[in-house]
Amino acid sequence: MPTAPSFVLMALVGASASLPAGAIMALPASSRAARMGVFFTWYCAGMALLTPVGGVLRDVSGASGAPFAGALELAAVGVLAVLRGVQRRCRTLS
Repeated sequence: MPTAPSFVLMALVGASASLPAGAIMALPASSRAARMGVFFTWYCAGMALLTPVGGVLRDVSGASGAPFAGALELAAVGVLAVLRGVQRRCRTLS
């Protein structure tokens, strides 16, 4: 922590990084076990595969603002919107 550029910046990044996980955790209702299995499979795969990609992009770009993390945050919001649309369509079909 003492070597970090700003505690406030780290707190904001930590708070914003938890938003997609919180939204996904609130989604399962009926078949919780299967949905949580899918969620944690993608979560663990993402943590294993995307962390090195973010590091490489940080090294290549030289930007300390982590643009890759912001892009993932926006992608999570987009995927949530698609999921809600699919859920709405499935409710009207049944």
